[in-house]
Amino acid sequence: MTKDFRRRLYALISSYIILIGCYLSSWHKNEVSYNTSYEYQSEDPYAYFRNGKIYICDQETIDRIRDDSTHDLYVIDQRDNRDPNMRICNSYEVINPVDMYKLLKILLRYESEHPSRWNRSLITMILEWLAHDASYYCGVETTRTAEVDLNNEDESTYSLLYKK
Repeated sequence: MTKDFRRRLYALISSYIILIGCYLSSWHKNEVSYNTSYEYQSEDPYAYFRNGKIYICDQETIDRIRDDSTHDLYVIDQRDNRDPNMRICNSYEVINPVDMYKLLKILLRYESEHPSRWNRSLITMILEWLAHDASYYCGVETTRTAEVDLNNEDESTYSLLYKK
């Protein structure tokens, strides 16, 4: 990656992060509610966000319950892999950076309640998600970039974008 390209990408991503800061003042805490009866890896939603539910479970369960006609968000928990991963299905549908931020905070809360070897920082997850969305909307490998996979190995890749 050339230095000029990296600088431009950093500027683009920084603007999204600034937008997040602008919207946080209007963030209403009641937009996210958690399912207090959630059981680990169950078919029940982990949380409710805006007009949809957030499901976090294994691939088999997601395949069984997934309904793309809803506004629900499906996250495949693959944190028991060699390279621990949380994969957000159809992540390109979430285009508001504030929503990205809130959803990633939900994943971090899930990780704190159900600890594993998965270890990602909020900033690198945002950067990776934005990179996937930019690629998807530019038509680059749309079948692969339609979902963002937040695996541990990519932590160092995206941390390079915000380090001086």
